[in-house]
Amino acid sequence: RSVARMLLAKLYLNAEVYTGQARYNDALTYVNKIINEGNYSLASDFAKNFRADNNLSPEIIYPLIADATVSQSYGNTTYLVNGSLSTETMLTIAQYGATSGWGGHRATKAWYGLFGSTPGMVSSNPDTRGGDASFFINVKHNYEMNDYKKWTDGYPSIKYQNLNFDGSGGATSFSSTDFPLYRLADVYLMYAECSLRGAVGGSNSQALNFVNMLRTRAHAPTINQADLTLDFLLDERARELNFEGHRRTDLIRFGKFTGSTYLWPWKGGALNGTSIPDSYKLFPIPLTAINANPNITQNPGY
Repeated sequence: RSVARMLLAKLYLNAEVYTGQARYNDALTYVNKIINEGNYSLASDFAKNFRADNNLSPEIIYPLIADATVSQSYGNTTYLVNGSLSTETMLTIAQYGATSGWGGHRATKAWYGLFGSTPGMVSSNPDTRGGDASFFINVKHNYEMNDYKKWTDGYPSIKYQNLNFDGSGGATSFSSTDFPLYRLADVYLMYAECSLRGAVGGSNSQALNFVNMLRTRAHAPTINQADLTLDFLLDERARELNFEGHRRTDLIRFGKFTGSTYLWPWKGGALNGTSIPDSYKLFPIPLTAINANPNITQNPGY
């Protein structure tokens, strides 16, 4: 039931993008049902949601199951764990539960820059979601991604690891860490957004409380009511939820995915980012689908 409510809340949250009609009141209705009736609670430690025993987390509403023995796949979190590791710059990848590192994924300062504008500031930030080097490898890696093809430019994320939270469990070829598609932290942030956008029944003071609950868990300083704006919330969603599949949707909903008002490294293929057209808000429809159905036409711009 909570999974269905979460899906409805997500659809209503983005309804203005999809249909042109805002439905934040409806989104808040289902968000409240999850909070009040779902019987979920925040995990005591942020990292417990991203380890091999995250099936024990009281926070995850809907996981995509991964198991190193019975659901072996190079996709799912095997792709996230192994793709973020490399023996080129790491002493041992077994400490993250992997037997191979693919040297592929690195974040840019669009993410870890939210924890500090210099390498030292990121490392010294007490926020365990990205500061104090808890979730990024910054040793032998450059803060600036001047060459996106170069493994040492940008910080790899170690948000997902294929070991239990207490460090037990051995390295395996495939990951046993479930992917937390929906979790309570997102619900709290959705409540805050609905409230800030004027949803009936929303409370900005309760929104502040939910945001500060997440920040306190991450050892980040709490904020005041005046700090809680939509711009702050978009950044907070990046700090809390990045690498969980929400960022593109968030940027489109906040009106910052296309155009030039919000840039990130290599947006539009440029080092410092450049404008991209609104047509990118939609993906192209595969030619095979168009050929199979004469009623389908390609999305504009492709």
